[in-house]
Amino acid sequence: MARTIIENIVIEQYKDQSYFTFCKYTTIRFFEILYFEKGSGVIRINGKTVSYTPNSIFVFVPDDIYIVEADTASTVTTIKFLKSFFRGDVSQNVNLPVNNSRKSFAYILST
Repeated sequence: MARTIIENIVIEQYKDQSYFTFCKYTTIRFFEILYFEKGSGVIRINGKTVSYTPNSIFVFVPDDIYIVEADTASTVTTIKFLKSFFRGDVSQNVNLPVNNSRKSFAYILST
C-alpha cells in the first residue's frame, strides 16, 4: 500500500485487494474520494448497495458509513480530507499552493 500525506490529505493506494480495512468508520473522516482503477464488487453506503466496476468514483461526506465488498481483486485509491484541511488550523507549510486551493474549495462548499 502506497501512502502519501500532504498536510491534511491522506492518499493511499491498495493494489489487487479483496478486503479493505480503510473503510472502517473513524472520527477523523471528513470527505473521502474512492477511485476504483480495476476490480468489481459492491459498496454498501448508509444501508444501500451500489455496484462498482473499473473507473468508478465515489465521494463520501461526513458521517457516511460504507463497506466495500469485492467480488474480484480490486485496485483502489483513497483520498481522505481531514476536518482540519477545511478549518485552516494548520500552522506548517502555509505557503504551499495547496492551501490556496483548500480555501477556494472550502468557500465553494460553504455556499
